[in-house]
Amino acid sequence: PLNHSPEQTLPRTKKTLEFSSKTNEMTDSKDIWASLTSDNTIEQDFPYSTTSGVITIRHMKKYGYDVLISITSGQIHGNEYDDDNYVMARFGNNKPIKYWFDEPADNSSDVVFIRKASDFIRRCKKAKAIKVEIPIYQGGRPIFEFSVDEPLKWTE
Repeated sequence: PLNHSPEQTLPRTKKTLEFSSKTNEMTDSKDIWASLTSDNTIEQDFPYSTTSGVITIRHMKKYGYDVLISITSGQIHGNEYDDDNYVMARFGNNKPIKYWFDEPADNSSDVVFIRKASDFIRRCKKAKAIKVEIPIYQGGRPIFEFSVDEPLKWTE
C-alpha cells in the first residue's frame, strides 16, 4: 500500500487578496477592504521589528475607493516640501510608476493614501506580481514584493 501523508493530498490554497467588510452603522452601507501582505520582509533597527508591506484597497460609500500602502512596523517618511512623498510601483514587467501619496488625517505614520487610486486599482486588476518601493524613516526605500495567483477581482 502507498503511504500518503495528508500534506500531499491537500490542494494548495490560492494566494489572493483577503476581503473583509463591515456595515456602517450610521448609513447601513457596507465598507469593504481587500488587503495583500508582501511576500518579503525587511529588518529595521530597534525599536522596530521585521516589517512587511501591505496594499489595501478600500471602498466606503462616504469616500469612494482608496488605496492604502502601509507597513507593519516603522514609519513611512516622505513630505511634499522635499518632493519625496511618493511610492514607486511596478505591475508585472511594466515600467515603474510614481504614485504621489497623502498622509492620513489622524497623522498615522505607518500608512499613506495613494492619490491616483483608480489608476492603481485598474493596474491591480491585471497584475499577478506587484513591487512597491516605500520610503521608510531611517530605512531608505526598500522594495516590497506582492504576488497573487489571480489579479484583483473586486467583490461587493
